[in-house]
Amino acid sequence: MKKLKTGFSLYQRTIKNLKNKYRHSMRTFKKIGFALLLLVLFSQAAFSQCAMCKAAAESDLQNNPHSLAKGINEGILFLLVIPYILVAFFFRKELLHFFKNISKK
Repeated sequence: MKKLKTGFSLYQRTIKNLKNKYRHSMRTFKKIGFALLLLVLFSQAAFSQCAMCKAAAESDLQNNPHSLAKGINEGILFLLVIPYILVAFFFRKELLHFFKNISKK
């Protein structure tokens, strides 16, 4: 086996690099898993808050059509549309290619 300057063989160096790579990916996996766990644990509170806001806005909108609830509803629609616009912008070439293929068939 070919010896490197550090005294380790090429095989030993490769094994050491693989172990370090595995440790790094495992740390990343643990961080992502922890973030997903937090997201799942706290998502119920977020959903219940949205339902409460929706109920308050609907009752306010029935009593006064020019109230703050109209602004809340428009804000919700704005937040709903933005992800679709971003996806359309970033994947515009793929979308055009997709629709061209559909129209040819």
